[in-house]
Amino acid sequence: MPAVQVVSFDQTGHLILNLIRLQEIFTRADVKNVPVAILSVAGDFRKGKSFLLNFILRYFHHDRRDNWLRVNIDEKLEGFHWTDGAEADTTGIWLWSEPLMMKDINGGQVALFLMDTQGAFDSKQSLEDTTRIFALTGMISSVMIFNLKKDLQRNNLQDLHYFTEYGKIAMQNETETHPFEKLIFLIRDWEHIDDYKWGFRGGNDYLKKIFATSEEQDDDSRQVRETLRANFKQLDCFLLPHPGDIVWKNVEFKGEIRHLEKDFLDELNDLISIIASDANIEAKSICFENGISQPLTGERMFTYFSEYFTCLTSKEMPPVEELFDLTVDMHNRAAMDLAVEEFEEFLKRINENIDSPPSVDEFKHMMDLATGAAIEKFLNAKKMGRNCDSEKYLQMLIDDIIPAKIKRKLDEKELVDFFLKRLRTCCWS
Repeated sequence: MPAVQVVSFDQTGHLILNLIRLQEIFTRADVKNVPVAILSVAGDFRKGKSFLLNFILRYFHHDRRDNWLRVNIDEKLEGFHWTDGAEADTTGIWLWSEPLMMKDINGGQVALFLMDTQGAFDSKQSLEDTTRIFALTGMISSVMIFNLKKDLQRNNLQDLHYFTEYGKIAMQNETETHPFEKLIFLIRDWEHIDDYKWGFRGGNDYLKKIFATSEEQDDDSRQVRETLRANFKQLDCFLLPHPGDIVWKNVEFKGEIRHLEKDFLDELNDLISIIASDANIEAKSICFENGISQPLTGERMFTYFSEYFTCLTSKEMPPVEELFDLTVDMHNRAAMDLAVEEFEEFLKRINENIDSPPSVDEFKHMMDLATGAAIEKFLNAKKMGRNCDSEKYLQMLIDDIIPAKIKRKLDEKELVDFFLKRLRTCCWS
């Protein structure tokens, strides 16, 4: 199943969303009601993002077995299109259209999608468009791999400025949840193994050094580090050795494993077997209740993706406040959905315990209890933004949504009462 380009550029250079293909991917029968996770790779162009994603695909195509790098070593690396050279190969955003089905820590199903993004600082595209793609990637990803070469430098942290600015708004709004989930700095061609060993252990030690703050740092540098730490649920770093000279010397190289250095393959195996394990992939979530995440299903991910795209591309690059407001809106609407589900479930539980249709007074009491349960559900759901941001959504729930549900239930009750009355009349006559 090929990769599908869901974000591209039109003839005038403007970003466009392939809404039909996006909908096909996320609302297919086996995905639309299943929690969805997105693993994306972002970073500078021509640094091997597609190359890495294709190894993740290979891992899954070999059923995540331990020997996945020791079999079919002459097999070409296929999946997302990739080339070695100086010119950027990926433009826009591509999704692998076939879900990689996994299990979460509780044994539930999760549909993982791999996402390839256009390289940052491609001379063919504007910095603004690069920022749009980068921001969209971060907003929808469960795991975002920031792909770098040889080192993590100050300007790389500045590349994350949109996330740090967004994070500042989140903190000012007393948000109780992490705006973003997991960010992994993947540093390719790492050479300084005397200082920091390859892998996550050396990488995370290196990350501690990079993220250490001191009074000698300027305010911007210190704030970038503090904001990133506060607003990502998890920050990690992995140091990966060079794959071998043949990768850049031999134009005929097509990703065959037999050409790659053993050190590279060993570390690549560690990296992918960890990040693509059931224990480390979580469905994207936007609403939390009592510490338990409310995952996005495929159908909701379609809405989430398309609304963020619209916000980011409807005009000049929107201020982070506007993107934050959209997130607050989606969190509160998700909480309203939870409340409506609780309303329906509460009534269902009551109906299972009664033997005859309720009287008018009993019916009103049932509605009051169900409404109270729905309101409590909404209030207990932790959401982005301040409590005052949720007030209008709570009012909407109380004034419009629940009354509409009650009216429907009342109409159903009147219809049942009518037929019961007719039935009694027929039986007694």
